Amino acid sequence: MFKIFSAKVKHNEIRIDAVAVRDDLRGLSIGTAMLKYFFDFARTEGFEKTYLEVVDTNPRAKKLYERLGFVRKKTNRFYFLTAGAGFSSQDIMYRQL
Repeated sequence: MFKIFSAKVKHNEIRIDAVAVRDDLRGLSIGTAMLKYFFDFARTEGFEKTYLEVVDTNPRAKKLYERLGFVRKKTNRFYFLTAGAGFSSQDIMYRQL
């Protein structure tokens, strides 16, 4: 359902759909290492930009993405989904590769 609010992927862009690290392993730079590996891979495959969405209830992820160079380009607000989904907005964030 949320895909209708996602940005459209352009030919030189690659979208990160999900990044997950087990709770007991967070804070060990695993997410950072995975994303850096992804950036290297995407560059060698000819992509110039990557983007992702992060919900407002995940500030740790947003902080990680900002630290790695992602910039918020747009915020989608989902007022009608707050109770059911547990969040009320998502930021679409981009990063040059």
